[in-house]
Amino acid sequence: NIRGSGLVGSLGTDGQVFTSAGAGVGAVFEDAGGGGNYVFLNEEVISGTPNAVTFDGDFTSDYDIYKIYSNFRTSADVELYARFRRSDSDITASTYIWNNRNQYVNSDSGMADYIYGGYHNAYINLSRIHGGDDAGDSSVIELTLWHPLGTNNWKWLMSHSTGYNGNTFNCTTSGLDKSAVTALSGISLYLASSATFAAGDKFQLYGIKNSA
Repeated sequence: NIRGSGLVGSLGTDGQVFTSAGAGVGAVFEDAGGGGNYVFLNEEVISGTPNAVTFDGDFTSDYDIYKIYSNFRTSADVELYARFRRSDSDITASTYIWNNRNQYVNSDSGMADYIYGGYHNAYINLSRIHGGDDAGDSSVIELTLWHPLGTNNWKWLMSHSTGYNGNTFNCTTSGLDKSAVTALSGISLYLASSATFAAGDKFQLYGIKNSA
């Protein structure tokens, strides 16, 4: 609550910024301008030893594009999968189509390049994740999700992940769900088999603002 004789209006509202209104006029509270701004929406901090991370109920009409970022550890080498959510539940039908490209570099065999894909799977395979061998082994991921609330398009994602456990790997993945064009409520990331995420690691969700 900033007050003073030179201010135009005494109080702002939650989320507004404090800015000049010009020479001799004073200062005002205004809405932050500019589209394309990254806005922090939610964070999932790993507690215990789960094998899944879920975001649900975070999508709004303010954003058409969403990003998920994480630097995380797993208890073993394992695949990382994604499923979209509708009405607060994972879509588990075999309606996902995906492909990815993995590149590995290690001191024993040099470089290897693999291309994988799935048609009408019950998940999108984001990457083969390396972990569990040494304390410093970890992976990072950047995932992009388009128009989850749209009703005229299939639901798409793309991701890029990288990590190290003696091998350095990079994986780029694209995938979609063709079960329906109705709105999504969220997304789940989960590990295959009995592997688990490490306590304390964070998955963060951002929205890219549509307009001012």
